[in-house]
Amino acid sequence: MIARFARILDRLSLALSHAALVLACAGVALLVVTMMVQVVARYMLSSPLAWTEELARYAMVWAGLLGATAAYQRRADPVLLSRGSLPAMLRRPAQWLELVAVIAFALSVLVYTPQLIVTAATRTSETMQVPMAWVMAIVPICFGLLLLHALARAAMLATGQYVDAPADVEAGTV
Repeated sequence: MIARFARILDRLSLALSHAALVLACAGVALLVVTMMVQVVARYMLSSPLAWTEELARYAMVWAGLLGATAAYQRRADPVLLSRGSLPAMLRRPAQWLELVAVIAFALSVLVYTPQLIVTAATRTSETMQVPMAWVMAIVPICFGLLLLHALARAAMLATGQYVDAPADVEAGTV
């Protein structure tokens, strides 16, 4: 029963990771198109558009944070120590230590997120006049996804179903 729940949580984590990656790619595309519009407007038409820089900045933040959650789920995130470089008896404790650190960090950010969103709701962006709560909404989304990915990994590890990263990810070639 617990093993089945772990697999369901892992599949949910994978599905949300795919969605985050698609949205991150869309954010990068929006960033590129917006910057191209800015270049054309500024250098070809001599009439720069103020909103393009702001939109590109927000697209970059959203794309970066969503991409980071997908990278964590896929074990393509940077690590301080390659698990392959650890002695076998330290690998599992190192995995648990990493999970505890990620869960603690995500929870600590999520605790302060409501205050962040309420504060941001009282402000609007400079040029686009969009409520900053919409811009800051990526924070709870990102850290909620990180928490889900870490909990899914912990459930799989606890039930003995966790498969560590492939060798190409460990070697940094992905």
